Amino acid sequence: MLNFIVFFLLFISVVLIVCFDKISMGWPCVKGELVDAKVIESKNIKLYSCYVLYSYMIKDKSYHSSKIVFLGHVYRNKKKADEKIKSICESPCLSVFYFPIDPSISVLEPNSSSRFMLLLIFIISIIFFIAGFVSRENGMLPFF
Repeated sequence: MLNFIVFFLLFISVVLIVCFDKISMGWPCVKGELVDAKVIESKNIKLYSCYVLYSYMIKDKSYHSSKIVFLGHVYRNKKKADEKIKSICESPCLSVFYFPIDPSISVLEPNSSSRFMLLLIFIISIIFFIAGFVSRENGMLPFF
């Protein structure tokens, strides 16, 4: 039963990310100001994350966010992560796309989430579904 719940939650998260990713192309855009940008190295494995912090104003209210895309930018190669941060820092104008219903939700690059990450989450959710189905059919306890 727990496997089915995990499958459902992972599957719903993929659907929501894809929906937000697609509709973000039509979100309003405002100029933002870059506060911080850096590459963060993972401690256990060689992965490099792009971290940005930016601010923007909507109707005289200030907002802060750190999302480049909905799933984030993670690289195996430090050089590529550095290039991404450099391109953001050197951009003459920081365009921030925000969700009109809740302006605190924003991204710098709409419709750019990693298709690989979405596929990976989807495959993992299918594995949980199959494992739950097989364990139920065989009268076994799920592997949780």
